[in-house]
Amino acid sequence: MKFDGSICGEHGDGRIRAETVRLMYGEEVYQIFVRVKQAFDSQGMMNPGVKISETSFTEHIDVERMGKSCATCAKCNSVCPLYDVFQSEDMSARGWFEIVTASDYSYLQSERVFEACLNCKFCRTICPAGVDVSELILQRRAEHPNRLAGWVFASMPVNGFFIPLLKLMAWTQPFWDRPFIRGMLDKLTRPLLRNLALTAKIPRDMVLPTLAKRHLRDRYPELCHSEHLRQASVAYFHGCAANYFEDGVGDAVIGLLADYGVTVALPPQRCSGTPIETYGLGDLVKEGA
Repeated sequence: MKFDGSICGEHGDGRIRAETVRLMYGEEVYQIFVRVKQAFDSQGMMNPGVKISETSFTEHIDVERMGKSCATCAKCNSVCPLYDVFQSEDMSARGWFEIVTASDYSYLQSERVFEACLNCKFCRTICPAGVDVSELILQRRAEHPNRLAGWVFASMPVNGFFIPLLKLMAWTQPFWDRPFIRGMLDKLTRPLLRNLALTAKIPRDMVLPTLAKRHLRDRYPELCHSEHLRQASVAYFHGCAANYFEDGVGDAVIGLLADYGVTVALPPQRCSGTPIETYGLGDLVKEGA
C-alpha cells in the first residue's frame, strides 16, 4: 500500500491475503464485503476464512504439503493415459502421488491404484519438479511382489519349458484363437489371472497377436553364432515381441540393415526387465540383468 501497489495480481485474495483486504480497500468498502457475505452466508459455511478474515496467513500454510516435492500443478495429469480415460483424480498421476505419500498409506487399500499405473513415466518428463510418480508406485509394488508373475517371468529363461510352450501355442493358435474356444478360455483362466490383478482377463473379443511358429532367432541362426558376433558391426537387441510374435518387425530391421551393407548380429539376451519390474519383482530384474 505504501507504494500504491496491490495485494495481488492475477490471483484472488483467498485466505493467504485475507488479512490485508481491509487495508487494501479501506474500512467502508470492507464493511460492504462483510454485509454481502452475511446476506448470502449468514452461517459462514461457504469458504470460511476467504476474504473476510483477519487470521494471519501463517495459519493457513500447509506444512505437510510444503514438505512434498509435488506442487499439485496437475501437469502430470495432462499426459497420464489413465486420467485421459477415466477423468478421475484417483486414476491420475497427481492423485497417485497423494496416495503413495499419505501418512495413512496402506497397500491393501490402494491396490487398485498400483494395478492401474502403466509406468509409462510420462509424468516424470513433464513435471517441473522432476517427480517420478511411476517410480514411487514401483517402490510400493516391490513391497508386495506378485507371486504368479514371478513364477511366469522366472520360467522364461528356462528354454525347456517356456519356449516349447510358446511354439505349441503358435502351432495350435488357429484352433484355440476362435470366439467359442476363447470364450471358454476366458472363463477357465479368469480365476488364475485374478492372481495377477483383480480385473485381469483375456476377453473373447480381444485381438491377440499372431505367435511365431519359428522365432526370430530360429529364422536367423547364423546371426546368433559367437564367431559372427565378433565380426558384426551392429548388435540387434530385438526384445520379446519381435522374437515371439509374427509381426515382421525383427525381419524388417535385419533386412533394412542388410540392404545398407550393415553386418548385424543377435547377441544372447533376455526379455526387457520393465514388465518384470512392473509387478514388483526388482530382485528378478537384477538377476536377469
